[in-house]
Amino acid sequence: MGTSAGRNQRDAKELLNNICPSTDYLKLGNLLDEMIAKHNALCAKLDADAGVTDTNYSATLGIATLQSRLAP
Repeated sequence: MGTSAGRNQRDAKELLNNICPSTDYLKLGNLLDEMIAKHNALCAKLDADAGVTDTNYSATLGIATLQSRLAP
């Protein structure tokens, strides 16, 4: 794998998308990346909401991105 951030991001998704022929149809890497992004966005919204108790949701419940998990 390369060392540039753009290549690592592409490689992480493509690695999951191309694990086997059935995952190519499902685009597993894209699906996981989208779900992680939406989860982290929800945590950020909860942190910004004044009506929610003072918990740092992003720090406690945030999920690391695919690129950071599969980066060399």
